[in-house]
Amino acid sequence: MLPKRVKQSDIAKALNLSVQTVSMALRGHKRISKATRLKVERTARRLGYQADPTMAALANYRTQHARKQSQWDRVALLHDWASKDDWLRYAHYQRLRSELISETSHRGIKLQEFWVGPHGKNRVAVLRKLRNLGIKSILLAPPSEGRDPSPIQIPKTDFHVVTFGPDSAYPDQHVIQFDYYANLRLTWQALWQRGCRRIGLSYPEDLGWRTNHAWLAAYLAEKQLAGMHPGELPPCIHGPQ
Repeated sequence: MLPKRVKQSDIAKALNLSVQTVSMALRGHKRISKATRLKVERTARRLGYQADPTMAALANYRTQHARKQSQWDRVALLHDWASKDDWLRYAHYQRLRSELISETSHRGIKLQEFWVGPHGKNRVAVLRKLRNLGIKSILLAPPSEGRDPSPIQIPKTDFHVVTFGPDSAYPDQHVIQFDYYANLRLTWQALWQRGCRRIGLSYPEDLGWRTNHAWLAAYLAEKQLAGMHPGELPPCIHGPQ
């Protein structure tokens, strides 16, 4: 009867490691610490492990012929809302996500989504994963709900970041933001042309922060131009949605 062949899974079991870690250690992968690599090698010798020449040749072939992926082939979409899909409760954020997926796909770029936990709780682990995947480009979804959420801290030396406003949350990043001020003034003017003379404004308090209070500024500006008293029809700013 032939002796049982020692496998990498036997080494992993003896050291309480994953098979992937053992495999990477035996190949001298740079992600595995020197101490772990030496421990795996000693255990492999003690158990009499010998690499399967067929599998070794296959692994080498895959390594030599693997497509070298550009750092620009993939981009990460990060968000820090209360749960994985919480930010998609808003229709305009659903449209934003759909357009991002469509545009990146059209350009041959793979968009991968990552949830960093409430207010970036799992930020360190997610950024480590992005580094391991070779992803250097990040799209930051609008920050989570709240008057003053903590922005996700991302080292600019490691990643290229674009965020979707408000600019007060990420003052040191590239920001894409709607012109809320101009849009509300256009809305007022359209209503005025339709004969509306008592135009009110109501929105949740957290959206005031998100828009840098642009809606309020535009509303007050149009009221003044219309000759209305500042105290007439005050805006209704209420609690969270």
